[in-house]
Amino acid sequence: MNIKVPVFLIVFLLFTLKLSAQTPGFTYSGQLGVTGDFYRMNATGGEVRPRRPDEMFRFMGSGSIGVKGINIPFSVMLSNNQRNINTPIPTDQNLIDFIVNPVNSVGFAPTFKFGKVTLGTYVPKFTSYTSGDIRVFGAGLDALFNKKWRVAFHAGNGQIPVSQNLPLGVQGAYTRRVYTGKVGYGEDNGTHLHFAMMKVTDIVRSVPEVLGAIPPSDNIVLSVSGRWKINDQYSVEGEAARSGFTDNTLANQFEGGSGGLIRSMLPINVSSRLGTAAKLSINQQGKNFSSRIYVDYMTEGFRSLGYPFLQPDQINYRFEPRVNLMGGKVAISGAIGQRVNNVSELKGSKTTQLTGMLNVNWQATEKLSLAASYNNFGFRSTVRNDTLRVENVNQSINFTPTYSIPTDKYTHVITGSASFDIFNDYNLITGRENSNNSNTYLGSYILTFNQKPLNIDFTVMQFTNKLPTQEMRMRSATAGVSYQFMEKKMSSGLKLTLMENSVDKLDPSRQVMTQITYKYNVLKKLTFGMNGSINLFRFGTERPGVRFQESLLSTSLNYTIK
Repeated sequence: MNIKVPVFLIVFLLFTLKLSAQTPGFTYSGQLGVTGDFYRMNATGGEVRPRRPDEMFRFMGSGSIGVKGINIPFSVMLSNNQRNINTPIPTDQNLIDFIVNPVNSVGFAPTFKFGKVTLGTYVPKFTSYTSGDIRVFGAGLDALFNKKWRVAFHAGNGQIPVSQNLPLGVQGAYTRRVYTGKVGYGEDNGTHLHFAMMKVTDIVRSVPEVLGAIPPSDNIVLSVSGRWKINDQYSVEGEAARSGFTDNTLANQFEGGSGGLIRSMLPINVSSRLGTAAKLSINQQGKNFSSRIYVDYMTEGFRSLGYPFLQPDQINYRFEPRVNLMGGKVAISGAIGQRVNNVSELKGSKTTQLTGMLNVNWQATEKLSLAASYNNFGFRSTVRNDTLRVENVNQSINFTPTYSIPTDKYTHVITGSASFDIFNDYNLITGRENSNNSNTYLGSYILTFNQKPLNIDFTVMQFTNKLPTQEMRMRSATAGVSYQFMEKKMSSGLKLTLMENSVDKLDPSRQVMTQITYKYNVLKKLTFGMNGSINLFRFGTERPGVRFQESLLSTSLNYTIK
């Protein structure tokens, strides 16, 4: 990667802001920053793989630019490391390749009276079942006419092409073209009805050869969603979607068959699937009591590349109440429901999952507060009287009391926490080996000097995981101190952590980590920061004689624009 590309962009942006500041009708606000990370690792007694790149530089900026009444929010993040888990190190990049690379993010959203235009990196979150949270580089429009009519669309690339290189372990990737659109009527926070569409297509010709391990796919989702605000307390929300998904567009196509509108917009072949998804919620919002009844359902064939890890062929239903008692001093929220997987029974028998959750927060006195939570997750197949049955229950319980002691000179805050995770596997064959229990105990103490900018804190923790065949234990202790100088223009901190990990009381692994933080307000709007850490780690029985030392120095320079 040629370092001149990010330097050019940074200098260009700063020069543009400086020059435009002298132009009438121009305003800007936000923050610009440069960070640099420097990492080193030295290992003895064996090979240990470094966990970070040696050097990493980033330029980040966010804020809003105003030009003669037009507001332009922007967000920029540029990195000199032009590689991630899916892309090899680029040998040659021009300016466009650099900006499009998903390691970077450059986005602008000029705002007008009728709406906004999106340029660059953008997440087109239209509805739950369509665009999802995929990041797209392209252009779009989100407009609202007469405060009722909503029209929005976006087009761009959700994935850059990567040529296949099997000797280096690079399987490659196709250009993934994404088109999204929405039209509707009503108020976004009130009653409304919206129709949305997402089309995702892999471009086969975007790479020199057909990729052997990754087939090109095609996906389209049509959706209708809405909200009916009955009054200030009650509302009903829902969405129904129909998807067409082709796992391999190069597979043999066939004529005829059903599909309707979906089929007319998507080539159908032997790898294609059609599916349906729907959800509905009834909401009640009150001062002391609120609740929600929620149901969703997806058929086996439903796919949305906006949610690549979405599990289809399941139905969920749950009840979620929330209660405030004693004038708001006690807040209780919870949920109880069930999920049914493999509803179609195409992959074996149905399985059910019982889910439950309860959270309680109690401000007992001005000094004492208590928090508690309980989570239950149960899984069961429909096979009951057979050795192949599947049944397990996972429960999690947590208690966290906090006690504050304020005085004229000091403020003491004492916090304790106890967590218990219980996993019981009732399978006849593997149940005994899989069941395990774990518990975590944590205590912390923070001392604040009210008349001095000095804070001291201590934290101890123990985690134990018990399996039928072994027991794992982790202990840690941390002590820290922070102080502010020069009328709080300068702040610094020091933290020391000791950690020990052991399995079955064998020789444990030990770790000593030292962290130093420093922050200085160079000017009213310019802040320099630095964080350094040294980590000394010695392996125990699992790798005797192996140890390593790693050091990390992170620096930052941030400028606030107002």
